[in-house]
Amino acid sequence: ELSSGKVAVFLAPEGKLAWQQLADGVAVYANGGSRLFPESVLELLPDLCGQWQLERPSVAAALGDPACLDLLHYLLETGCIYVE
Repeated sequence: ELSSGKVAVFLAPEGKLAWQQLADGVAVYANGGSRLFPESVLELLPDLCGQWQLERPSVAAALGDPACLDLLHYLLETGCIYVE
């Protein structure tokens, strides 16, 4: 369960994920869809894409930011990430 913070998050090998910083936030493109998020999500995206995962401490920290939690749920719903 993502909300427990006791999981690691992994980028799905078949997932397509990109982002673009805009004047009013960050556009996140996930498996053909897109959504605008606040700039605070920029803390997660480079780690997730660069390392293909977020370790448990990073996931737990993200849960404290509603925008980051929303991003993780969005990526989970679109199939870009999975949790273990």
